[in-house]
Amino acid sequence: PSYDGLYTGFNVLQIFSAYYQGKNKLHALIKKGSDILVCALADSNKIDLTSTNITSKVYTNTFYFGNPGTDKKMIYAELWVKDILGSVDINVYWRPDGYEYWLLLGSAAIKGSTSGAKQKRDRIRFTPQTNQYDNKNKVLNWALGFQFCIEWSGSMTLSKFSVEADSFP
Repeated sequence: PSYDGLYTGFNVLQIFSAYYQGKNKLHALIKKGSDILVCALADSNKIDLTSTNITSKVYTNTFYFGNPGTDKKMIYAELWVKDILGSVDINVYWRPDGYEYWLLLGSAAIKGSTSGAKQKRDRIRFTPQTNQYDNKNKVLNWALGFQFCIEWSGSMTLSKFSVEADSFP
């Protein structure tokens, strides 16, 4: 497995994967006072200490769709998710190449089973508003490329993310 991201709370010295109880799991070397601890992520950790769903984010690289020198129009983005347990709230943000602010592409609320089998949802589609303009009167969904941030609160696995765009006419 590969782990990347930001963690706040403990003084984490190193993140690594190792086998524990027959499974390849996330581990961390944590400094607590003068002690160094080896900690493994438990399978049951789905909520924080206040019983609130944990929020996760994934940032993509900029999608240039094989042609970085040509403007494209973003048509839509789609998510495939699996391993859903309980309620999951998803927000997808986007920004055109070179634009500093994130724009909300769309939101979805998923109600999965809390006691049964894990569930999945395919092709959750998010479409940008038509003709969004920046302060220089440039249409935002026309750009050389697009970057995305996928944020969710709850227990799920992001299995696929796809974006459809057309070349500038």
